[in-house]
Amino acid sequence: MQISKDVVQYVANLAQLQLDDAQSVAMVDELSQILGYIEALEGIDTEGIAPLTHLYETTNIMRPDVVTESLDRARLLQNAPDCTEEAFVVPRTVG
Repeated sequence: MQISKDVVQYVANLAQLQLDDAQSVAMVDELSQILGYIEALEGIDTEGIAPLTHLYETTNIMRPDVVTESLDRARLLQNAPDCTEEAFVVPRTVG
């Protein structure tokens, strides 16, 4: 695909970018180079190569979900600088 100044201006408009003439000309060259790299990659034979989703093999390291007894609320709140019977009281941060 050939990149023209009109294509660059169209894409810049979609991205809500304002490019002057010098920037548009520079982008034509840069986008043409990028497309050239992509065309080079298209020539690589990838037959028989599985798609890569992650560089390293991963396994699920999550612990099993086991129901346990809850912590005592009064004991949790005993060292709080300010609390109600149910929760910590923190300074207001939003208007």
